[in-house]
Amino acid sequence: RDFEDVQGHWAQDVISQVSDWGIFEGTGGNSFSPEMTTTRGMFVKVLAMTAEKLGYYQEATKAQPYSDVSGDAYYAPYVAWADENGLVTGVGNGKFLPDEQITREQMCLVMARFLKQFVQEDLSAYESQELTFVDKDSIHDYAVKEVSTCVALGLITGVPQDGGTAILPDQPASRAEVAAIVVRLVNAVENWGKEPVETPAPTGSANPEVTPTPTPTPTPSGPTEEEKAEEAKVVGYLETMVTNYHNSTYLPTTDQEVQDCM
Repeated sequence: RDFEDVQGHWAQDVISQVSDWGIFEGTGGNSFSPEMTTTRGMFVKVLAMTAEKLGYYQEATKAQPYSDVSGDAYYAPYVAWADENGLVTGVGNGKFLPDEQITREQMCLVMARFLKQFVQEDLSAYESQELTFVDKDSIHDYAVKEVSTCVALGLITGVPQDGGTAILPDQPASRAEVAAIVVRLVNAVENWGKEPVETPAPTGSANPEVTPTPTPTPTPSGPTEEEKAEEAKVVGYLETMVTNYHNSTYLPTTDQEVQDCM
């Protein structure tokens, strides 16, 4: 579907994709409202529609567990589904706060639980990936592993800022950003263990969150044992060369700049 307010937008292609999949709907008329922030209830519905596309969705069998989720709310059955499958746990006191904006780290928390529940893969290799964002210390302790997982899988990326790249864990996400993240999630699940596939490239003006990179094949990276051994051998050679040089009679006869360099 071609929404009037996404023509030339950086997320035009991914918005068209999630609309074709039936994961996202418009916001009235022929509008998508790409810059509107995403609420907790909205995100849970989007994730449920993603699960349906992937063949994982089944209606909840238990009653709605949250007192602040009205039975006639559009997101009500999906919140019940997410709770029943352990994807959300509420905010305490029987509340879910469905109309509150969902933060980037909260999305990572829910998506990582989704992968564990339905893809049923060991995510420990991704959970241990070291984060290098300038604001990594602002990620809540309970979400560090899940943010690491989503970053390692390419589901969410950083935002360039002065001094480096930030993950902005407490910042809400726009509907356009969530559309891009959902496309990456679908591609990652459908191609788990296969060759990487190309995510629809953003068009229009650039957005720092979304870059036209392929969805990575979810396999832990790192040097092989053979590569580690070869690296250790080279380091040994270099140490021997430096030691021999320092022990030689040549060093004291060189210029001071050369000595300082060595």
